[in-house]
Amino acid sequence: MQLKSIEGWYAAADGWGNDPIMSVQLSSPPGGEPELGYLDPEWEDRFDTPREPVASDDLHDDFDRTYDTIVYTVGVCSEEWIDGRDDDGEGCHNDSVSREEFNMVQVHDQASASFEDHDLSIHSREGTWAFESE
Repeated sequence: MQLKSIEGWYAAADGWGNDPIMSVQLSSPPGGEPELGYLDPEWEDRFDTPREPVASDDLHDDFDRTYDTIVYTVGVCSEEWIDGRDDDGEGCHNDSVSREEFNMVQVHDQASASFEDHDLSIHSREGTWAFESE
């Protein structure tokens, strides 16, 4: 897992607006703690471990009272998703998932996931990503 984020979307007079609530990404350099990219001060006291965010039932209910739509996003990388690229990199997809899938994994986890028809699904947590020095 390379990314986790939460956004709140709301109806505005000129269309839809959104508020980033939090984001966590890979550590740099690899092997350190996941990096907290953003944490909205309004919500920061609601995350016990911001670098390992979980959206509890109560927190989700509070999001629902504040926003029209909540988007839970995770980023997954896999060698199987390279799609014919010429380099030796990995194919990565960042996409919205259910709250249950969001809570199942953390940045730096290995997971069983699938990406079909532009839909990302997290099936299970498989352990922790072993960073290899290059």
